[in-house]
Amino acid sequence: MRALTVTGGIALVSGTTFEGNTAGAVLVEGGTLEMDATSARANHARRGAALLVTNGTVHIRNSTLQTNQADESGGAVQVDGGKVTLASGTALLDNEAPAGAAISLNGSGLSYELPAPLGRWVFADESSAGWRATLKPGNVDSDYPYVCSPGLMGSSLEPSKQSGPQCEAPCPAGSFCSAGTVHPSPCPIGFYCPLGTFSPIGCPQGHVGRQLGLTSQKECEVCRQGHACSGGEGGETPCVRGTFGATAEMSTCTTCPAGTFQDEEAQTECKPCLAGHFCLVGSTLPQRCEHPLSSRTGSQECTFCDTGYFSHDSKCEICVDGA
Repeated sequence: MRALTVTGGIALVSGTTFEGNTAGAVLVEGGTLEMDATSARANHARRGAALLVTNGTVHIRNSTLQTNQADESGGAVQVDGGKVTLASGTALLDNEAPAGAAISLNGSGLSYELPAPLGRWVFADESSAGWRATLKPGNVDSDYPYVCSPGLMGSSLEPSKQSGPQCEAPCPAGSFCSAGTVHPSPCPIGFYCPLGTFSPIGCPQGHVGRQLGLTSQKECEVCRQGHACSGGEGGETPCVRGTFGATAEMSTCTTCPAGTFQDEEAQTECKPCLAGHFCLVGSTLPQRCEHPLSSRTGSQECTFCDTGYFSHDSKCEICVDGA
């Protein structure tokens, strides 16, 4: 048995919650149901888990029908007869059914009177009675009213700005808008957001975005010498020891070649290896030649005998007195 059945007269329901009913929440077979500020959630039925209407008139205002589940059709609302009007911010969210997850209409009428919740819209026309959307027989499988698409914003309850998929306006430049956005988010550091952005665009490699709210790629700055900019949230990183950044607009730092070293960060060139030392690729400090070997400035290996030694059979021999 349903939690509430209306067969005639006028039933007024306000500030009520219908939850977890395994035979469905509300059945209207005749009369009039006026529902306001009411929630129907997590109900289950074969058809019309939150509301099944076979006859009569139903007005639902400022209410939410959410996470209801039907085995056949009408996860939230099933209308087989009568007349149903949704209005004033009523929303059908996250309901489930094989057909008509939100609404299933079998030759009967259902209309929506604006305003809808913020960030949502319906196909509505203006008339003497206000802005109204009228659904044809069939199924609505998505949430209803429909959510504003990514890249759009819906921060106004003005009916003309909720009466079509264009919603209120494109997301403003310098911000981004995901689906159903009411308040746009500022474009994060390292990214830029042109008009209508739904996902921030990373500054290209070799460039960096230093401020919130950039609106175009032109506002991304060139990476400085001695630094690398991988783009997007990577920011500008100083070249670490053993590397250098010779020019601006580099995406990665260059490793110091053999025979050089770099013991400081954010440098534009490497230093020549010291005499008497050797420097391998990417050296951060010169390494002293093993006694008694030596080297010249800029060497990558130790190649000759140190002072006081001479080469003999590929070995360094100590010089004798007077030699």
